[in-house]
Amino acid sequence: MKINNSPISSELKKIKKNTKLCTSTDKRYRFHSAQHFESAPERFYLNFIESYRTWSAQYRFAPRGSFSGFFFSNTVDGAIAEICYYDSDRKELPTENESLSVWDDKILLSCDIEHSGLCDFTFGPTLYQILSRGSLQIDFHHDIDHISLFRFLLSAASGGNSYTDALGMDAQEAGFSGVRFPSVRLLNSERDSFGEHGINYSIRDIFGKCIRGQSYYAI
Repeated sequence: MKINNSPISSELKKIKKNTKLCTSTDKRYRFHSAQHFESAPERFYLNFIESYRTWSAQYRFAPRGSFSGFFFSNTVDGAIAEICYYDSDRKELPTENESLSVWDDKILLSCDIEHSGLCDFTFGPTLYQILSRGSLQIDFHHDIDHISLFRFLLSAASGGNSYTDALGMDAQEAGFSGVRFPSVRLLNSERDSFGEHGINYSIRDIFGKCIRGQSYYAI
């Protein structure tokens, strides 16, 4: 999707200039492979190096042929929901009596992150602007509520859909350093459907994904 120097690119940069930017300054969580985790301070950055595998894979907000960055959640529950979905050996969340220590092949990384310039897809006006003025050019013929807008993000398919692909690339083109979005996996783990209550819960508690090598919601 090449939109550089196009009228759409100019519109996207205007959106970034005039929109409410998201700043992350709190603790964030993600799981790493224990076998490949680099804990030494001078090598810690190696945990967050993009590779050809990530470049060629399909991720939510990062289609094949783009940098995906790394997922972070602002709750432990969100990180667990994600790992349970993508790891075939973990299809259920731990019960209150279980400990994460039984997952000895994974490390739960907890880190304090300060990151600014994020595109906040949980903020209705920002999502509306990019859907209507970005590469998708969706013509909303009537007023649309924020909950209906968020449904563009809530694809249960692995790697998202054509909407999340376009939104992620548009956010990158606009110059955002990453994106914030609801966790579909946490919604699926705690709600039977994408009802209004479930969406609001996710927006309040879950953060999301990176767009480019600049990283998204963190490192």
